Amino acid sequence: MAENNQVATTGQTGLAKLKSILNAPSVVEQFQNALAENKNLFIASIIDLYNGKYFMDDADRKNVKPENNIAAADPNWKYEKLGVGDKVYRDYDGHVLQEGLFAQLEWTKEKVNAFVSGSVSNTGYWRVDRFYYDEAHKKSETIDFFGYTAKGGINWNFSPKSNVFLN
Repeated sequence: MAENNQVATTGQTGLAKLKSILNAPSVVEQFQNALAENKNLFIASIIDLYNGKYFMDDADRKNVKPENNIAAADPNWKYEKLGVGDKVYRDYDGHVLQEGLFAQLEWTKEKVNAFVSGSVSNTGYWRVDRFYYDEAHKKSETIDFFGYTAKGGINWNFSPKSNVFLN
């Protein structure tokens, strides 16, 4: 697990700290699990008000739609007075699910051998956003990316010291 903390931006009277927690499994963990799901947390919270009494996140909250977050239906929500520790700018989990399969066949007869190999994979991405969406709308749709490989080759040993190989 890697953690990346950065000072983000200063707002009207506050400073927010961005925090990204990336849960990438080790090579051993990836081999132990046929399916590997990674969950990464991205949050920003207020760490200093610079002697101010509160911070208003009206720049970001005005983009929140009431049909996605019921709190946005209240006009006062955009102008809520926030303090140290309150979430601003972002608060979501990014999910990645990877699946894959590999196969290889080899054939040998006297001075000739050949092989074919191939793989298929799928990587799915989705996010659970607690900042812009309420409980009923926080999970996004999953977007999948399908991939594949194919390879073949033949080798001919025409003498004990020489051969020709084609891919």
